Amino acid sequence: MKRQTCSLVLLVAAALFSGGCKSLFSNMPERDREPKPTGEIPQRSAQDLVDYLNRQAAQVQSISYTDVSVQASENGRDMPRLGDSYLYAAKPRNLRLVCGTIATSGEVDLGSNEREFWMYVKRMDGPNYFYCSHEEFARGAGKKFPIPFDTDWVMQALGMSGYAADGQYTVSINKQHRKYLLEQKTTTPNGQPVRRVIAFNVDHDGGRKPIVMKHWIVDEKNAPLASAEILSAKAVNVNGSYVQVPTEVVLEWPQQKFRMKLVLDGEKVNEDLRDRQVALFNRPRIRGTNPIDLANYTFEPTARGQRR
Repeated sequence: MKRQTCSLVLLVAAALFSGGCKSLFSNMPERDREPKPTGEIPQRSAQDLVDYLNRQAAQVQSISYTDVSVQASENGRDMPRLGDSYLYAAKPRNLRLVCGTIATSGEVDLGSNEREFWMYVKRMDGPNYFYCSHEEFARGAGKKFPIPFDTDWVMQALGMSGYAADGQYTVSINKQHRKYLLEQKTTTPNGQPVRRVIAFNVDHDGGRKPIVMKHWIVDEKNAPLASAEILSAKAVNVNGSYVQVPTEVVLEWPQQKFRMKLVLDGEKVNEDLRDRQVALFNRPRIRGTNPIDLANYTFEPTARGQRR
């Protein structure tokens, strides 16, 4: 693909790595439980951190943001801002990100349900609307698809999906930056070995600062593939427990020299979306498009772009 097209494709991946978590190790830590800005860092086991993430997941059934703003840059060059956007996610695999719903006539539409996922990018060169069943994608469909789409991981990054107890996690402490680092060796849906890392803030000020600071993926050679840094978050009371949801996230794809900032507002946690289920989480009909099933499509790089 051309450089501009790649940027728009990466734009669609923006929602995949933003994170949200509730107050660490309890519903709302008391002042005497808070880590100090300086001094000794308390030891935490991998199980402590995984248990925290799983408590978050148990509290959150859905998250929605009705006021989303996206500002991207590539090689230091700012791209047009996309406002008038929204994001919805609901268990187990329902996801919808639409960018530029009115002002730009719908630039991006990415979604998923229990059966399949889809991606539409208005300005993509060549075919601009793809879809695939989760089953076919896991079997290798669309191996050269520009986005390593993994709905389960998206839900985990949003704090909505639990982590397996036998996930072979390790934990370490970065004393210089006062972080806990939870790591797991795993693979992408198309079989690429990767290492997923979550950084926890030691000095989160009782949940007043982001607890989960960063998510990122690195390959077998330790090269970063993607990252999401949570700059700000807010605590939301859910049935007496506090859940921390992101309000400002910076995403980067270092190899593509691509960076994106999302400002997330109008948040609702556990909104009843049953009446909107069909409209939100079914593959949309977009006039003038010819949706292509990745199970029957091969990406082949050429001098001009990617084509069948």
